[in-house]
Amino acid sequence: MKKMVILVPSFVRANTFIIVVVALTKGAWTERLPYSGESDLVVNLPGQPSVKFLHYAGYVRINDDKSMFYWFYEAIKAPLEKPLLLWLNGVANHLFLESPVGVGFSYSNKSSDFENQNDKMTAEDSYTFLINWFTKFPTFKLHEFYIAGESYAGHYMPQLASLIHEKNNIATKNSYINFKGLMIGNPLLDLVPSLGIRPYPLVLPKRSGLQSVCASTRV
Repeated sequence: MKKMVILVPSFVRANTFIIVVVALTKGAWTERLPYSGESDLVVNLPGQPSVKFLHYAGYVRINDDKSMFYWFYEAIKAPLEKPLLLWLNGVANHLFLESPVGVGFSYSNKSSDFENQNDKMTAEDSYTFLINWFTKFPTFKLHEFYIAGESYAGHYMPQLASLIHEKNNIATKNSYINFKGLMIGNPLLDLVPSLGIRPYPLVLPKRSGLQSVCASTRV
């Protein structure tokens, strides 16, 4: 069986948008199905100690031109008994997805995919990734699935959740995602109020300073 050893440059870790799938609370799933993703198993990381959990890294194809890079960590304890949480731009017990296409190791062979990139396309690519990822890892197909995130996930997350809900209404057994809900914290929703929250306590003693900051952030 082919195994993968991965080197991750520090600039990639620091500058990529990350999607994470997390194993959470105890559930009722007990059967481990064969993974087509077993060839993505990471057996060691240079300079790092061995670990007591399984993790996988590789690509999931989006279409003929696009592929998205992921890194999936199973739960340390009883992964077959736990649901999945899709965490947008954070860390936990993980499936990292470098999204949108063009960051990290996720790529496209078409320049138009970068020129026309927007939140809607990111949601569609992330949905296609999930469908194909569950094909690679069918053990987690029926697990309860949640989405959570913060910061700019305030844009990505609701659009992806809405798309999953829409697609589930017409989904077949193979394409249905057992989506149960979403959680969001400190999201970037509207630019002006979001920027105003941060400088407010810093310039509160100087009313003129507060007015200046608010005026400069208005679009």
